[in-house]
Order: sequence, then structure tokens, then C-alpha cells
Amino acid sequence: MEPEDLARIINPPRCPKCGEPLFSLIHVRIEDVTEKVVLEKGEFKVVEVLERKVFESYLCPIGWHVIASNNEEAKRLLRGEK
Repeated sequence: MEPEDLARIINPPRCPKCGEPLFSLIHVRIEDVTEKVVLEKGEFKVVEVLERKVFESYLCPIGWHVIASNNEEAKRLLRGEK
């Protein structure tokens, strides 16, 4: 175990919303896809993806409130950086 990892266990970073210690985060990823479909042999077949949007957020594992909106913010939080 690296010294910085041990330091985070002894004195973990805190959730900016509720102050609970952060040892992990909950990652939520939602993908919104708009597709053009046709009926082929009684089943839908995707012929074109018109639009794809990905929404990500990171939640406090205790309070379940959003505390980061991207990967880099989440890493900074878990490292205890401002």
C-alpha cells in the first residue's frame, strides 16, 4: 500500500455536502440514444443512430447527493484535493 493510500484511510477526504468520510463514490452513467428503426421480419432493426448523449455523475455513498460531474472531479475528491 502506498503512503498516500494509507493517509487517506487514516484521514479520509470528506463529502463537501454532508461531511461524511469518502472511501468510495457511486458512479451513475445514463446513456440517452435516439435511433431510427425499421420493421424487419416482425422485429425492429436500428438503421441509424441519430444522437447519443452520455450523462455521468458521482454521488456520496452515504447521502446519495451529486458531488462530482466528471471523472477528474471524482478523482480529486477521493484524493482529498480541492
